[in-house]
Amino acid sequence: MKIKIALLSLVTASMVLPLHGCSTKVDNAAQPVDKDIALYQGRPLQPWHIVIDNQGNNQLLNGAFARLSDETITITTSDKLFKDDALTVKFEEAWDGEVYMSHGRPLDLTQYIEKGTLAFDFNSIDMKSANLQTSINCGDNCNNVIDLWPYAKEFEGKGWQKIAIPLSCFASSRADFSAVAKPFAITFSGTGEFSFSNITITRESTANFDCPNQDTLTTHPQPLRAFWADEWWPNRVEEKKTTQSGDEKLLLVGDSITHGWEQDSGQAVWQKHFSDVSTLNLGFGGNRTENVLWLAEQGLLDNLNAKLTVIMIGTNNTGHRMDSPESIHDGVKAIVQTVTQKIPTSKVLLLAIFPRGTDDNDKLRINNQKTNVLLKKLAKNQGILFADINASFLTKDKILSKDIMPDLLHPNAKGYEIWAQQLTPYVDKYVR
Repeated sequence: MKIKIALLSLVTASMVLPLHGCSTKVDNAAQPVDKDIALYQGRPLQPWHIVIDNQGNNQLLNGAFARLSDETITITTSDKLFKDDALTVKFEEAWDGEVYMSHGRPLDLTQYIEKGTLAFDFNSIDMKSANLQTSINCGDNCNNVIDLWPYAKEFEGKGWQKIAIPLSCFASSRADFSAVAKPFAITFSGTGEFSFSNITITRESTANFDCPNQDTLTTHPQPLRAFWADEWWPNRVEEKKTTQSGDEKLLLVGDSITHGWEQDSGQAVWQKHFSDVSTLNLGFGGNRTENVLWLAEQGLLDNLNAKLTVIMIGTNNTGHRMDSPESIHDGVKAIVQTVTQKIPTSKVLLLAIFPRGTDDNDKLRINNQKTNVLLKKLAKNQGILFADINASFLTKDKILSKDIMPDLLHPNAKGYEIWAQQLTPYVDKYVR
C-alpha cells in the first residue's frame, strides 16, 4: 500500500539527495573499542547518514527534511531539548517502511554484545494503528528484530521515554556482528507518527527492556500482537473455543492463507468442494509457528477427533523476521508433535510452505524453499504425510502470477481452486 505524506511547506525538495549514486566519502578511521558509540546526537555520527526506505525506494536525509520520490515516507528534524536534535517520522498505510543508519564504515560490535545496549530516546506520538520494530544488522540472512509496538502503544502520548535494549537481544547462533553495516533501524507498517533521538551503542549500561531468545522464538508459545490483529485475533480464539464441537473430521492449522478458506477468496471454493466435510479451521491471519503453539496451549487442540489434520505454516516467520529455515523447521516440528500427541488417531498432512514473490530470486521464497527441504525430512522422520503442491501455483518458469496470488502471497479464488483440487484426494481417502 502507498504511504501518504504530510509535507512541510517551508522546506523544498531541493534539500533531498538520492541515495543511489551518492558520492558520500567514507571515514576509514579506526573504530574505538573502549567507548560508547554515539550514532545520532543531533546529527549522525560521521560519515553515517539517516536513510528512509520503502521497498527499495530510498533517500538520504540531507538537511531538515526528506521524502521519497514517490511521496511514501516523510522524515523531519524536530526539537527535543534544543533545535533540530530529534527526528520525526510520519507514515500512512505503510506496509514496508523503514528508517535506518547507513553509509558509514561497518562497525565491529562483537565486544559490545555481551554487556552493551542499544539506547535511544523515543516519543510515541500516534501508534494505535502501526506496527514498530527495531533491529541491528547481524550479517547475511540475519534479521533479528525486537518488537516495539506493545511498548509504543503503552507509552503513546506520554512524551519522551528512554529505551535501553540489551544488545544480546539481537544475538543468535547465526548472527555476526563483526561488520555491522546497518547499526540502527526502525521498521514500521500501518499509520502513525513517532520521534527518536540520542541513539547510542553502549559498552555497558543498565537495560530496561525485556526480550526473547532469538534462537527459540519459533518454538516459544506466544499470542500474536499487532495493531491490525489486537482486536479480532483474541475474539477469533474465543469463537473457536466456543463453537468447535470436537467431532469435526477435518482440522486445518495455519495462517492467513488457511484462514482465507472462511473469507471471500476461498469460501465459495470451499463450499464447492468440501461443504459435506465437518471442518475446524484454526487458520489465523498473521500466525507464526509460536502463535500456533500458543493456541494449542489455550486448549484449541483438546478433545478433537479429526480424521485428517492439514498443517501449512511458516511463511510469516520468513516475512516477519526472516527466521532461518532451521528455526522454522523447529517450530513446525513442535506443532506436528503437539498435534500427534493431542489427536493421536488423526492422519497428519504437512504441506510445503506455499511460494511467494515473483520468482526464485525472491529472498523470501528462497527462505521458504530451504525450509521446505527440511519439512519434507521432518515428515518422514515423524511418520506423517507430506505434500509439496507449489508447482501447481507456478508457471513452467517458476513465476508466480498475480492472477493466482494478487499480492504474491495470498491466493485468490483461482488460487484456492488449485489448492482444493490438490487437497481433494487426501480428503477423499482419509475423511469421506
